Amino acid sequence: MAARRMLAKAVMDSDDFLEMPSSTQLLYIHLENIEQLELAIRQKKQVSFYYFDLDEKRNRVYRKEKKRYITDPVALVFSEDNYYLVAYSQEILRRCEYELQRNWFPCVI
Repeated sequence: MAARRMLAKAVMDSDDFLEMPSSTQLLYIHLENIEQLELAIRQKKQVSFYYFDLDEKRNRVYRKEKKRYITDPVALVFSEDNYYLVAYSQEILRRCEYELQRNWFPCVI
């Protein structure tokens, strides 16, 4: 895992990163986000993020009127080519699952 993180970080910090197609850039960013979530799980830190769906024109439609979700991450699950964050929400006092979109940017707090 550490080697994967170092590779993604090295690529993103390189001058070549900006020359890559945007789909490739998003893949590296997605890998970095997964690494950040794994670190938050290991260190028992909360994560915060905006959660959204995409409409038919691929525009973001934010949930909760664009309020930040704040959760206690428990696990990452990979199923059917998608990652899911399993977390506990202090706000609603229950476990929740969130699909990790490729253009999703969690913040470890």
